[in-house]
Amino acid sequence: MSRPLLASRLYPVTVITDSSAAFMEIQRDMLPSHLKGGARFATLSSLAKVPSSTFGLVALRYVLHHILDWKGFIRDSARILQPGGTLLMCEPISDGFMLQRALVSACLLRIPP
Repeated sequence: MSRPLLASRLYPVTVITDSSAAFMEIQRDMLPSHLKGGARFATLSSLAKVPSSTFGLVALRYVLHHILDWKGFIRDSARILQPGGTLLMCEPISDGFMLQRALVSACLLRIPP
């Protein structure tokens, strides 16, 4: 998901995150050189340090099922959105992934319009 967002140039800064600093290095090395200038990297633990209303888009791909405090994580993700910003979540939902489906459903019910 990161590469198409970077290539679109819709957002001046794209922050790519993961819980693993080692994985972040792999992602940095895998990015084509023409996309590296628009990318910043941060571990998920630094999310709480991001000022409120910073981003127009927070895109989460296959994240929630790795987070123990998913309610706090969603709250922090929503907090760093600019007014009118978008919180996009993509989670694996199929047989065997009922917990993820329940989490996403609960989040969608609690997001104000």
